This record gives sequence, structure tokens and C-alpha cells, in this order.
Amino acid sequence: MEGARKLLASVRFYPSARADNPSPYPFTDYGDRAVDRTCPRWEDNLESWRVLHAVIDSEPAVEEPRPMLGLLAELGTEAGRSPPTSGRHGC
Repeated sequence: MEGARKLLASVRFYPSARADNPSPYPFTDYGDRAVDRTCPRWEDNLESWRVLHAVIDSEPAVEEPRPMLGLLAELGTEAGRSPPTSGRHGC
């Protein structure tokens, strides 16, 4: 874990115009803080997945969101396929 923290702290973001003299980029480690990973209220039942499926099924396929659509397909939500009918998906 310490190696990962050092690697993250070593990353620098700056405009290419300042590549010869980049300003320091502060890295704030929040690893010691508790994180609430509770599903949002609107995502705690199957209805939210049905709505998402309806949107995906009705929208034309475009290139930009294709990686996310692939991840959703792994969960059973993809165009031309019946939406999930039972169980909790994602949370």
C-alpha cells in the first residue's frame, strides 16, 4: 500500500507549456478517512437498473461511452437484451 501511495504522490499535472518548470501538484492522502459506500437511495432497487436499461436500449450506439456500456453489459444491461428481472445488481 505504501508503494501505491508514493506512486500517486509522484504524479504531476501541468500544462505542456510549463513542462520545463512545472508547479508542484499537492497530493492529499485521504486513506485514513472513513468513506460512505452506501448505495444512493435512487440506486437501491431494481427499478433504477430497469430505467438505465431502457435508456441504453433506446439510444443509438455512439463511440464515446462504449467502454462504460461494456461494463454495464457485464452486469446484464445492454441494448437488445431483456432487462434484469430479479436480484440486486451493482450494490
